[in-house]
Amino acid sequence: MGNESSVQNSTVSQTASQSTNADDLSKTEKAVQLDAPDTRTQTVDVETTTVTGSPSSADLSQEWSLREAVNYERPIDLIRQSSLPFFIAGLGSIFAGQVLSYASTTELFKKTPALLALSTPLMGLKGNLDMTYASRLTTLAHLGALQSLKDVWKRLPVFLATVQTQAILMAIFSSIITFAIIWPKKIVTAGGITAAQFIPLITSSSLLTVCTSAGLMCFLTTMLVYISRKCRFNPDNVTVPLAASIGDLFCVSLLFGFATLLEKSYRDSWCASYVVIIIFLALLPCWAYYVWMDESARVTLKFCWFSLVLSSLLQCAAGALLDAMARKYPDCTLYQPILSGIGGNRVAVLASRISSFLHSKGNLKTRTFPENRSLWRNLNPLRFFYSCDNDAKCSRVLIIGSLPYQLVFIFVAYVMALHLHTTDMPPKFRFMFVVGYIIFAFIQIGCLMLWGQLTCYLMWWLGVDPDTHAIPLLTGCALLFVLFTLIDVIHPDSINIIGITDSTSTTMTAMFSSSVITI
Repeated sequence: MGNESSVQNSTVSQTASQSTNADDLSKTEKAVQLDAPDTRTQTVDVETTTVTGSPSSADLSQEWSLREAVNYERPIDLIRQSSLPFFIAGLGSIFAGQVLSYASTTELFKKTPALLALSTPLMGLKGNLDMTYASRLTTLAHLGALQSLKDVWKRLPVFLATVQTQAILMAIFSSIITFAIIWPKKIVTAGGITAAQFIPLITSSSLLTVCTSAGLMCFLTTMLVYISRKCRFNPDNVTVPLAASIGDLFCVSLLFGFATLLEKSYRDSWCASYVVIIIFLALLPCWAYYVWMDESARVTLKFCWFSLVLSSLLQCAAGALLDAMARKYPDCTLYQPILSGIGGNRVAVLASRISSFLHSKGNLKTRTFPENRSLWRNLNPLRFFYSCDNDAKCSRVLIIGSLPYQLVFIFVAYVMALHLHTTDMPPKFRFMFVVGYIIFAFIQIGCLMLWGQLTCYLMWWLGVDPDTHAIPLLTGCALLFVLFTLIDVIHPDSINIIGITDSTSTTMTAMFSSSVITI
């Protein structure tokens, strides 16, 4: 009996201990859940987690690893996860440039010069939509809102409605910018069509291109984030560099295809273009109403426009600068997409990682920074060079890692232009130019990284969501212009130099080059 009593006492003691441990574990899980900042912009995460039920311990472990990825990720992990996406992104920018170069030689683009002017604001705005969407989505993944495929499918209609609303409005805005560009030039085609008569074709082509591309990229980006999360990759490293370059390739291909189809019917009647415009204008209030019913999407829709409009205006100014530069230095149009694309993709990764870190560890509503991250400490430029903070280490890794990509891609672009004859004259690839290009590329991406850090932390301090507004706007056009000017003085045989011309293909490529940054 004594032994039985001791066994019973031992059993009761073990049961009580297990109960105590269960209570402690429950408290720990609650503490982890409550550790997430409680802001209006994160209501989506809370609602999604609540609807899908309490997450399992495996889900909590994976969610916690994602939250800590930005803070404790090793530089070697960043290199391992982002090397292939950066390479694919660079190839995407090159192929997009080649597609548009081919399109410029077709009869359609020659007799409809307004389509050339449309390419600059259209692809610039479309790229910004892709990048900001990818940045917001990776933040949601870090906060645990996309824990299962069911969560993804539940949120996908809201994501799609948001990007479609933005796409329709931005397509109309890009058409207005295009009309403002071509109207003072009094453009008249060989068929006697004036600039005012371009408006239906421009607007319908813009709407079809941007909305179709936005829908495809919305689905693709969402799947990339989900797959990256399941593979325990940081989605910031994988999704962000792919979003803009693949979006550029989609955009330029669809623009050429839709404009070709609409132009054929445009010769006989304008009905097709007007029908397209009416359909999308009718869909706009439907998409907007659906977005307005979701609280977090409503915040995005209300406050995203300033940065998008400002970036489009700056890109048009960059296009004008590059257009003037290309008239004297035609080779610059071959390398500008690479210079801007590589720098833009890498600073976008940095901005997305910083935004995810701030949302995971800080509080946007109260403008609270994570521990040991005061505003003035983050605004110190010297921190960029010596700090052991993750964002500073990430910046240094991204800068050094960009140089091999620059060498590979300028050589690929040179070979493609040489064999595909996409430029007016054979490009030159001399040692003096390569050395100067690498030096200026290093300066450009260093400035972009420093600007990206300062912008994200300053916006957070102001209560502005960096996921939506921290889109770096430096194009690198001025630096490339300085490079060509210096080589013109020091060693003019290293580059092609021509007088002021009105080459259609040169102007077209200049327009495209200014839009590739799309960060």
